[in-house]
Amino acid sequence: MPDWASGLVKMSMNAQKAAQPCDICFGRVQSVSPLRVSVEELKVTLEDAMLLVPEHLQEQKVQVEGADGMSMTLRIPSQVQLGSRVALLRKTGGQKYMLLGTLGK
Repeated sequence: MPDWASGLVKMSMNAQKAAQPCDICFGRVQSVSPLRVSVEELKVTLEDAMLLVPEHLQEQKVQVEGADGMSMTLRIPSQVQLGSRVALLRKTGGQKYMLLGTLGK
C-alpha cells in the first residue's frame, strides 16, 4: 500500500478513536481483597491492577468532634462489596477501568 494510503488509514482510525475516548460497561464484584470485577459483556475478569477506585468508594476514617470537646473516629465502610453490581469507565485500549459507582446487588 502506498505511503499516502496507509497515512490516510491511520488518520481515519485516529479520528474514530478520538470520537469514542471511553466506554461504560457493567460488572459484578467477585472479590474485595484483592479487588476483582467480572465484566460479563466482555467475558473478562478485571484484576486489582487494572482497576482505579476513587477515594469516595473506598473505606474512610473520619475524625469528628462533639460539642462537649470529645472526639471520636467514625469508620465509613467501602461502597464496593462482594456481589455488588458496578459501573465502570473503560479507557480507550481497555487496559485501565475506573469504578464509577455501585448499582446495588
